[in-house]
Amino acid sequence: MALLLIALLPTIIASSNINSDGTPAVEIESSHLRKRKVKAVAMPIAEKRPQIDIATPPPTPSPVPPPPPTSIFLEVQPVKDIFVSSPTPNPTPNPPPPFPVLDEYQPIKDIGLFVPTTPQPTNPPTPHPTAPPPKVITLGDSYSSGTGIHRDGFDYEVEFGGNPTFGGILYDFTANSEHVCWMETDTTPGPRYASLMGQESVFLGCSGAQTPQVNSQLDYLLAKYPVDRANNFQGSTFLFTIGGNDIRTNDGKTWPELLEHCIKLPFKGCHKKSENHITNFAAIQSSLTAFYTRLAIEASGAKIRVLGYPKMMQRDPGCGSVTGVSRNEADWIDVQCVNLNNSLIAAVNSVKASYASVDIEFVNVYNYLTVGACGDGPNNRHVNDKILHSYWPWKTSDSSFHPSQLGYNKYYDALLNSL
Repeated sequence: MALLLIALLPTIIASSNINSDGTPAVEIESSHLRKRKVKAVAMPIAEKRPQIDIATPPPTPSPVPPPPPTSIFLEVQPVKDIFVSSPTPNPTPNPPPPFPVLDEYQPIKDIGLFVPTTPQPTNPPTPHPTAPPPKVITLGDSYSSGTGIHRDGFDYEVEFGGNPTFGGILYDFTANSEHVCWMETDTTPGPRYASLMGQESVFLGCSGAQTPQVNSQLDYLLAKYPVDRANNFQGSTFLFTIGGNDIRTNDGKTWPELLEHCIKLPFKGCHKKSENHITNFAAIQSSLTAFYTRLAIEASGAKIRVLGYPKMMQRDPGCGSVTGVSRNEADWIDVQCVNLNNSLIAAVNSVKASYASVDIEFVNVYNYLTVGACGDGPNNRHVNDKILHSYWPWKTSDSSFHPSQLGYNKYYDALLNSL
């Protein structure tokens, strides 16, 4: 067979004949083929193909039979927005079932698959702002503001403080139409206690304030100290007197007007006249219960001290220092002070029953301010008698029948013992 292939190989004879395009013509001569001219194509040496020994061709590899087909189908379980597929051999020779129609996604925990995911950030609950330092906060009327320490308004730390503005809002701290508001902001109980504790004193008590105005003081406080409010005034102390200016007689007189009326009509039996009788203690108790409740909610983290009123006259044995007031009238005036305090006590007890966790207490001052306006000697009295201004025309000063500095010192002692 090899000899036969060799015999059949052509003998190539080069010729000097040139083709029409300038390339040499090659004549191929074979014993089995006639002579003819063939056009040769020149190839670059770099691209010369390797010689192949056609005499010994490589063996043809036997074809590998393909593996027998295996019927499989894909089970697709949805994981929210990710589909997880797992091939499962078909246990039967039957054709695979049609692709299932998925009605809804299954949560990953229901199908028992683990899909690594990147933890998503969560919004933690918003905590209360960091609690600010505790404060000592004085609210209330003239018995809180220090009225009585000086006879003239210009001697007080603040004379016209009854109409402050905050955040573009006007607040009424007093019922006085001229916004007269005497404030003594250093020697009254609240500032003294703040100094003792090394805390900030917030002084909002104002002469002439009735319960609506004390509510306005609280509105101002809540607006100005939002972080304290968010923390329910944790650790702070509230003190105030409230209710005395809410008193009304049958004919509509206020408490200061009633006292002045009785003094101007000396020994006329002021207490016997029905128009002078006070008839709104129940209404006062109701309004104070509402205020204490509001304070218990807004300042549940604070100590709340409701300061009582002293017996104003306290005759000993008579009341010669208060011109025009008889013994019976002096006793009657003191009874009205007791009736007012009883209304305060009932309101405090009502709130304590509803908010047992709140530290709110009534502070009785009967055993502290023991020398009233009827007492002997102005330098000994805890409550002033009638006082005139130091200038013409010497009108009655608002300091009349208010605590003296001695009286406020006694208030401070009562406050300390209640804390």
